[in-house]
Amino acid sequence: MRTFFEPDQEEEFEAAKDLLIRRCLDWAGDRGLAADGLVLTAALDSRHRSRDGRLAFWDGAQVRRFLLEWIPRYVAAPREDLEAAPQSLITLLRYLDATGIRDPRGATTPELEKAVAEAVNDYPAALADPYRQGLARFWAQVAIDNGVDPGDHKALTKFQRDVDAGRVAYDTDVLDKVMEARFVGLGPDEERAFPSRPSSCRPRRRSPPPRRGARPCGGWRHWPTGPERRAGR
Repeated sequence: MRTFFEPDQEEEFEAAKDLLIRRCLDWAGDRGLAADGLVLTAALDSRHRSRDGRLAFWDGAQVRRFLLEWIPRYVAAPREDLEAAPQSLITLLRYLDATGIRDPRGATTPELEKAVAEAVNDYPAALADPYRQGLARFWAQVAIDNGVDPGDHKALTKFQRDVDAGRVAYDTDVLDKVMEARFVGLGPDEERAFPSRPSSCRPRRRSPPPRRGARPCGGWRHWPTGPERRAGR
């Protein structure tokens, strides 16, 4: 199984990511470990869209990048799911190690678990920091907080109309800061610096698909202009 893909190999990456997530969820379920499939998706997306792009390479810097930059910017979910994301990351890291997929050039699993524990101290503040939020994530989170499922197109369309009509309460000060961060280019470093060799792993049996829950909000990147316009942008 490949764990490195060039930026233009999106189909290959998506197929490998789905397979790895199914296997990880199956492995975690057999051991009673917490794992949210869509948090795992976000973790692998964060590695693919990093400077080196190695899915199985993790160190303390990548742990902090995922928990303190990537999730606050891209992942919208019920609050309890966001709070549980660090444990799902630990499960993924343990799975990579237990199955021989972990890139040995990265940190060891005990070192990574320590890095997660240290990052958790800053995690609530990072989630609440508007300068770390993406615009898509801001509106997705407002929708979820108002009981709207971003996967329900009909409910989402109604939510957009309600926003335009001023029937949805949201923090305009936070939105202004989100827009400010967007225009000055704050956010995770996603530029590839150099190609990397792939790692490999042995095949494993198929596992159940990931459950619905926390979701990366890439599909919300092109939100209608109404809310931004009212914010004076």
